[in-house]
Amino acid sequence: MTDNSNDDAYQKGFQDGVGTRGQMVGCAPQQKFLSHPSIACALELKVDQMLGDENFKACALELKEKVLNCVREDGQSNKTLNQEFHRVDQSRDYWLR
Repeated sequence: MTDNSNDDAYQKGFQDGVGTRGQMVGCAPQQKFLSHPSIACALELKVDQMLGDENFKACALELKEKVLNCVREDGQSNKTLNQEFHRVDQSRDYWLR
């Protein structure tokens, strides 16, 4: 069930829960794993489902609007970032005196 000799790395009962449904490994090469055809097919299906879901589209558009509002010139993220730049400038000027 496991390639990992360090069974303490998993919570008690986790290995029993996995059983024969999967294989636990200590370290897996992520790029190789994600490039496997069955993973790519599952991800593509999920993306297609999400893009076809009107609720998902509405939430994505709402999130996009919120992000754009934050980063525009008078948005909160822009203001916060500019305040931080100003603080760093003042601090630098103080230390360079």
